[in-house]
Amino acid sequence: MSISKKRPLVLTDTDIPTLNRVLAKLYEDINEVINAVNKKIVAEEPNRFEGKLGDIRIVQASNGDYEIQGRTNDGWVFTEMDFKDN
Repeated sequence: MSISKKRPLVLTDTDIPTLNRVLAKLYEDINEVINAVNKKIVAEEPNRFEGKLGDIRIVQASNGDYEIQGRTNDGWVFTEMDFKDN
C-alpha cells in the first residue's frame, strides 16, 4: 500500500520551462525526504516539538546509549539501540 498519493505530471509537449519546473519540484521533494531521515545525531536534550510527522532521528542519551526516534501525531517515540558484534 502506497503512503504517497503523488503522481507524475503528464507533459503534452516538450516545453522547457514546464520541464524545468517539474525537475525543480522533483528535487525539492527528494531533498525533503533526505532531510527528514538524515538528521544529525542529537547529543543533548532533543527538542520534543521539532520535526514533522514521519521524521526519523538518532539521539545519544546522557548515559551514552543511542535511541532511534520517530515523529508521530503524539510526539516523538523511541526505542533503544544495541551495538551489534561483528
